[in-house]
Amino acid sequence: MKNFKIIRLMALSAGLVSCAVVFSGCGAKKVNLNDYIEIKYEGYDTVGVASYTIDFESMVDENEEAFDIKGGATEEELQEIESDFENVISGSFSKNEELSNGENISYKWDISMKEKLK
Repeated sequence: MKNFKIIRLMALSAGLVSCAVVFSGCGAKKVNLNDYIEIKYEGYDTVGVASYTIDFESMVDENEEAFDIKGGATEEELQEIESDFENVISGSFSKNEELSNGENISYKWDISMKEKLK
């Protein structure tokens, strides 16, 4: 199995540069989504796969003002924010399957927000 160090570095840097996207709601504090996404790579040369997860709990905890929360979010509030988030914010890789070592990929956010998430 070949290591994906090179592809991981190239893809992450390309993704973060091309996705320097922040969202805000009606003038609220801006949140850099790239700070809360984790991109993972599995497989080996020519059959690698990229996936991602978003750390909603840290995003909300570190940006309470943006979500109109004071003193920490309850589990119910976190679930509500995550559900709202998934309805207005998504994204995709330029390519996430059949990845080769050294291949350059990016992740692009798609944001269709018109108001604050909470």
